[in-house]
Amino acid sequence: SIGYQAYGNPLLTHLTGLDNVTRIGGGLYILNNDSILDLSGLDNVSFIGLDLVILMNTSLTSISELNKVTNIEGAIRIFGNSVLPGLNGLNAITTIGGELFIQSNDSLTDLAGLDDIISVGAGINISYNYSLVDLTGINNLDSVGDYLLIEENNALENLTGMNSLTTIGGSLLIRKNNLLSNLSALENLTSIGGKLKIEHNNSLQSLAGLENIAPGSISNLVLAYNSQLSTCEVMSICEYLADPNGDTEIHDNATGCNSPEEVEQACQTTGVRVYGTKPTLLIYPNPANKEINISIKRVYDLKRIIIYNRFGQKVFDEKNITSNKIDVSTLSPGIYVVEIDLHDLIFREKLIIEN
Repeated sequence: SIGYQAYGNPLLTHLTGLDNVTRIGGGLYILNNDSILDLSGLDNVSFIGLDLVILMNTSLTSISELNKVTNIEGAIRIFGNSVLPGLNGLNAITTIGGELFIQSNDSLTDLAGLDDIISVGAGINISYNYSLVDLTGINNLDSVGDYLLIEENNALENLTGMNSLTTIGGSLLIRKNNLLSNLSALENLTSIGGKLKIEHNNSLQSLAGLENIAPGSISNLVLAYNSQLSTCEVMSICEYLADPNGDTEIHDNATGCNSPEEVEQACQTTGVRVYGTKPTLLIYPNPANKEINISIKRVYDLKRIIIYNRFGQKVFDEKNITSNKIDVSTLSPGIYVVEIDLHDLIFREKLIIEN
């Protein structure tokens, strides 16, 4: 596939002359052009077959000329454009096949321009954007195929904009964001596929917002060097600590979240209960293929049953339970999490569905 590259042209101010180009079969690379002001000339491009890379253009103030591009098969990398104030021009893109990389853009204050993106096929890296206050503009993002890294955005106060995010295929890494005060925008996140690392966020006080992550989807847990973090007893963390899937590091935070033992004590004090703490409750058979039985003292204790797949998506949700038998014959083979609401306590158990 044929791409286009404008690289290292110190006198280039625009791309006029490319006005008849509508499709770029390969990648579009705008790199190290110190005088380029905008992307005039690319106004009619609607398709980019590989990556879109806009890197180290120190005078670039607009990429709005890309507003007809609807699809990026590869990655988007916006890096080191020191006076670029926003990402308007990417508004028509709904999916990114590869990585979304927004790094070291010193004038960027939010992510407006990414409004229609629903999914990113690989990872997302948002880092070293020193004026970024929140993530407004990426409000429709539902899924990330690999990791989500949010690192060293020194003005970032919250994660507003991530409110629609439900699944992350890899690790969730939030590090060195000195003004980040809360994670509440992640309240709809139900599944990750790797490590959960929250480190060196000096203003963060609570993990509220992470409570709905299925604990079985967390492979390792690191909570460290968050000097004001004292409230870590959210459901996902409590349940992970009761049945960890990997290594656990909790240290150098504020009192209440300074060790696994402190967090476990807080979980018990606040009534967040976890796997195996109620011996009168049992799910069987497990593995299952047609139906499961929930053994409990009284059926009317059951307020609600939710079953999540490995991506954290609800595949069963029933309230006002009148029977201990639950039909699971429509579920595909795999690993699930059953969440059982007993009015005053919530339990989660792993369930395996076989052929």
